[in-house]
Amino acid sequence: MAGAAWAARMGQGTKARAILARRRHLAAWVGAFALVFFAFSLWFTWWSPKQAYFFTPVRFWEFAVGGLVALASGWLAAHVRGLMAVFVAIAGWLALFVTTVLLTPTSPFPGWWALVPVLGTAAVVAAGCAGHVPVLHVVTDFPVFRFLGDISYSLYLWHWPLIILAPFALRHTPVWQDKLGILALTVALAWATKRWVEDPGQATPWPDAKVLLAMLVALGIALTGSAAAIGHARSSQSAMDQAEQVFLTGTCAGPRALLDPQCREHVGDPLFKEYLSDSSKYYTHPEGCVILSEESGDGLPRILECDHSAGNAGADLVYVLGDSHAQQWQHVVNQIATKHGWRLRLLYKGGCPMAPVPSASGDTHQDAACTRMHSAVEKHLVGARPDRLLHTTFAVRWKVDDGSGRPQVEQYEEGLHRWWEQWRSWGAHVDVIADSPLNGAVRPVECPVVHANDPAACAVERARALPSAPLDAAVASWEGSGVRLLDMTDAFCDATVCHAAAGGVQVYYDYDHVQKQYTDQLVGLFEERLLGSTD
Repeated sequence: MAGAAWAARMGQGTKARAILARRRHLAAWVGAFALVFFAFSLWFTWWSPKQAYFFTPVRFWEFAVGGLVALASGWLAAHVRGLMAVFVAIAGWLALFVTTVLLTPTSPFPGWWALVPVLGTAAVVAAGCAGHVPVLHVVTDFPVFRFLGDISYSLYLWHWPLIILAPFALRHTPVWQDKLGILALTVALAWATKRWVEDPGQATPWPDAKVLLAMLVALGIALTGSAAAIGHARSSQSAMDQAEQVFLTGTCAGPRALLDPQCREHVGDPLFKEYLSDSSKYYTHPEGCVILSEESGDGLPRILECDHSAGNAGADLVYVLGDSHAQQWQHVVNQIATKHGWRLRLLYKGGCPMAPVPSASGDTHQDAACTRMHSAVEKHLVGARPDRLLHTTFAVRWKVDDGSGRPQVEQYEEGLHRWWEQWRSWGAHVDVIADSPLNGAVRPVECPVVHANDPAACAVERARALPSAPLDAAVASWEGSGVRLLDMTDAFCDATVCHAAAGGVQVYYDYDHVQKQYTDQLVGLFEERLLGSTD
């Protein structure tokens, strides 16, 4: 869009042919930019679906699409008009409507899905390049809609920080009255930004050399000050991290407050700090792990290998298998593998149930990919024949449908038992990790930070945080040997409630994953329950 504005300004006073040549040349570059970043968006959404939604570069291609529409505005005004404009506009509005109906919280986004709202919006804008769209302009010219359209970009910029900051400013999770206030404030700030920033900025001519030089000097001063501030912040952060490491060794810190009867009075201690640092990221590569293989064409996910065998040909081959809820335990298992000299392999696939049951996410493309993944994983494990498998998946969330109409639990049981029976056929030990309690589905994610001085206020009843779990039921109905449930629930819940923080430490990293600093304190207990007894 910035390129389109530049082309429009540069074109003033030049011949029409030169303007057209510039626009075509710029459109080619913008189009190439869009394709490159669209491909990057597809890859990053596949590689890290949880982070993709918040990672700005995956949306660069969307801005480029807007730039292409701006560059083509003259051609569109001449060719997309009358009845053609009506059809294009209706198609665009339908695409936006389809997005609101079909897009679900489990849909990978941006990815392929982003094409629908982006192209739909581009169609609506393109249809209006010639002016009023017949018939539809009766609705789109309505003053309220035009006002919202005028301030829409500022609305986009303001709404998110206000939503994020509101719980901390209010010191409670916003209720509907608060949300109305946030909406009103967002509209007011967006209007003010449009009135005193956007409009003057668009009307201001390009600065002369002196003004530009002064601006660059001021920018340099600002950047220098920012660099100094960042350096100071990093130094403070380092000191805080060191203090936190000392705190985490405390007798009643973190899960120890729940596990040690003598520490129960410390379960609701104030948070040591109200933010999570890099050391809380559960998804980072564990120490000593390398990529064994990237995702293959048949759907087999990427595999990491952490070889702690020191060349011992008889070392146990151990797999951690599942989705991101298996990944949250990878650092724990890697420490145990280091101690026991295992060859550890980590095999995860987000967005799919790690069980041979047809996924029913509502996205046929994604569901088909999950089915291919199941077949590829099964084939790989038969060839690898691991000595032990630690298996888990977010079965409470992932909906499945084999067409039988049976309850979800029964469908999961049949699929899981088939896999477990296969693994047991070559003598593998199967440890099924019970899923951690729900977080974002039963409480606001920001709750422990909002209630940093009293995080016990975020506790919820066990029945809500621990709904009936297909994995637990499948283990309970298993009639053979060698399959056990590895249950760490007592590290998150007491007899009545499940906690979002314990012993001054937050439990969760995000909506539904346990943060690494919390699981790091469970290595000993996890090892004891994993290896303490074997069927």
